[in-house]
Amino acid sequence: MSVRHSVSRSVSILAAVAGPLTALVVASAAPVRAAPPYPPPPPGVTVNTTAITPGGAFVLSFSGFGPGESVSIDLHSVTVHLGTATAGSDGSGSTSVTIPAGFSGSHEIVLTGAVSGRVAAVEIEISAGGGGSSLPNTGLAGRSFGLVAGALIVAGLVFLGASRARRRRAG
Repeated sequence: MSVRHSVSRSVSILAAVAGPLTALVVASAAPVRAAPPYPPPPPGVTVNTTAITPGGAFVLSFSGFGPGESVSIDLHSVTVHLGTATAGSDGSGSTSVTIPAGFSGSHEIVLTGAVSGRVAAVEIEISAGGGGSSLPNTGLAGRSFGLVAGALIVAGLVFLGASRARRRRAG
């Protein structure tokens, strides 16, 4: 066997082995996409205000649903369908929601994905009043507080004076 034939045979064997390895190296150089987290993060929902009145509107923001998924929005205590929103390509979105007349107190807004069945909820407080503070009246008004404080100061002064007078008489 000649040297030339031996070299030619070695090159052929090297090419046969190196060909698939080259393809493997080229294939592994392609960009790798990260897999979505599993399990996916839980869906979430927030509202833009805590002062909600019957007939009033607020903005509801949500995330964690499927891309383009239809999301049902319901008021719970007595279930009332408030509307439907469509999630964006990232599974999130926002929409304006109106509370029907005749509701007050604590309620829950529940969002449910039509395809995924994923559920998110947020507690809301619906005030019966139309426009005042959303905080409940839990104490004395400013004027009443001043009258009570003044009465306590006068009572303290009276007791202090009586105590001093008693010491003078005894001593």
